[in-house]
Amino acid sequence: MTTRSASPAKGETPLLQLEDFKVDFPRGAAVRGIDLTIRRGEALGIVGESGSGKSVTWLAALGLLGEKAKVSGRAAFDGQDLLQMNQRALARLRGGRVALIFQDPMSALNPVKRVGQQVAEVLRVHRGFSKADARAETIRLFDRVGIPNAQGRVDLFPHELSGGQNQRVMIAMALAGEPELLIADEPTTALDVTIQAQILDLLHTLRRDLGMALVLISHDLSVVGETCERIAVVYGGRIVESGSVASILREPAHPYTQGLINAAPSLERLGQRLKAIPGHVPEPWNMPAGCAFAPRCMFAMAECQDTVPELEACPGQAETGFSEKQTVNGAHLAACPLAREVKAPRHVVEREIADGVA
Repeated sequence: MTTRSASPAKGETPLLQLEDFKVDFPRGAAVRGIDLTIRRGEALGIVGESGSGKSVTWLAALGLLGEKAKVSGRAAFDGQDLLQMNQRALARLRGGRVALIFQDPMSALNPVKRVGQQVAEVLRVHRGFSKADARAETIRLFDRVGIPNAQGRVDLFPHELSGGQNQRVMIAMALAGEPELLIADEPTTALDVTIQAQILDLLHTLRRDLGMALVLISHDLSVVGETCERIAVVYGGRIVESGSVASILREPAHPYTQGLINAAPSLERLGQRLKAIPGHVPEPWNMPAGCAFAPRCMFAMAECQDTVPELEACPGQAETGFSEKQTVNGAHLAACPLAREVKAPRHVVEREIADGVA
């Protein structure tokens, strides 16, 4: 398998760039204008509750939503606008240069086909392998992702494997096309905590060794804190805060991000009740006029009720010169008036963050 460099050259075209990206359904907008850039080889965590628009964004960008979804804006992969691609070109891209791992492998895998056949099919379609070569490469991939007795398990059906092994099959299938970008949508949701840690460690190792970019979609900040370099917090179809793992987890500027951190289990708060965020994510057809989080926010002010806040640099970040469309190089941005009062983030290492939040 080809190994790519994880260090992009200065001025290099971003691997993926979303600009004013929107997804509208007949009953309302699920994604309401997202600007995001992903560099080659980096790991980005997308965090938010169910219904925030995390998964819909990536499904829409790759043309995996139905005809009722109206997608607008720009989604450029390596300079090519995905929204302007024909279906044949987009199908070649999916499973090849871009791969997805879904949260429920039992739903994603075909229950009546052997798991080895399903991985071999990707190899034959995207890389032109012969039947014999595809089987040999499938066994190698199974071994690479840590499936024991790989040669014997390629001929099993999904129901004959455990949940963790099926998720490893999904990862092997994603790697089969030698992707430049791997999108993992809640890849550990249905797994116990021990297997979850193994899968996350595997994704981290593969990204480092193969030079892939990784988008990890999760509702759990502690998960992305251990795996990613940057975090984008999504709520109501918008990015409400973005920045490095260090700045987000040590100095969260948006009340929603603060709520997610307070709701996460922590070794520092053993025996204490978790602080749930009151209320629920608004439905696309019932979105507030101003800040989408205002009805749930204890700090909401009058301006929050009728004005949609824009992403702004937090104090201590203004001198970097980043705008809301340049969320790529570490600037800490937040869409909240309170963020103007947040002190500059402390410089800490990611290991400290993982220990303090996970």
